[in-house]
Amino acid sequence: MSIAYTAERFVSLAKTRKSLLWGLAVRSLLVRYQGSVFGFLWTLLSPVLQIAVYSLVFGVVMRVGMKDYWLYLFNGIVFWGIISSTLLEAPASILGSSRLVSRAGLPSEIIPCRIVLTLLLNYLIVLPVYLACFFMFRGPLTIHFAQILFILPLTLMFCLASALILAYLGAIFRDIQHFIQVIVQLLFFTTPITYVAERITGKLEMVLQYSPFTAVVSMNADALFLGRMVDPTHLYVFSLWTLALWGVAFLVHTRFSSTAIEVV
Repeated sequence: MSIAYTAERFVSLAKTRKSLLWGLAVRSLLVRYQGSVFGFLWTLLSPVLQIAVYSLVFGVVMRVGMKDYWLYLFNGIVFWGIISSTLLEAPASILGSSRLVSRAGLPSEIIPCRIVLTLLLNYLIVLPVYLACFFMFRGPLTIHFAQILFILPLTLMFCLASALILAYLGAIFRDIQHFIQVIVQLLFFTTPITYVAERITGKLEMVLQYSPFTAVVSMNADALFLGRMVDPTHLYVFSLWTLALWGVAFLVHTRFSSTAIEVV
């Protein structure tokens, strides 16, 4: 089985199961807040509450000197939600969808695809609210906003590769999901979500500049908040990481996909 065959399989899956994928993603989004008082409004309320907490901690208590700091947090937290939720949900996804895989006979690749597509829908719902806030508090949108048209697809490719790796490994090695929870929490505070990347100095800067998370969050901030061209180095680093992850995803899919299905 070659990488070309695996890529062709995903393209074929996206074409033949397009309606099913969208249906599962929409259902997943609706079921996520089912039974709660505010229901679907939590799609917006959740990031708003996080913004309020971090604005208090970093903006008031720690006195981060940045104009419209809450808006910077809004942009970063909503965008980071795509990546962090992918990492958190993927390890238990195949086990949690065992009926779809074992009984309904759906391809196991659909489960990670559903996660990423659901998070994309969630992001697209909240993004117009952010853009409206930006317009009201910082003025008209600039041409730099258009950069999200390549940043977002590249991010989704990164997330999908990560989801595939973690979904198969998580079905076999159950402890992975617990490790990922700690790692995601660590990544949140070592990624420029609550601060601007330029504030990192010293040895830590040398380490984090090669992090895919620092690269993509910085690109998002450049495009949607700071209003400037993305750093080519960040784009280069993140693209390389995405390609590398797809190579790992191919190996994991080849080695563990059958075993993962047998386990569930």
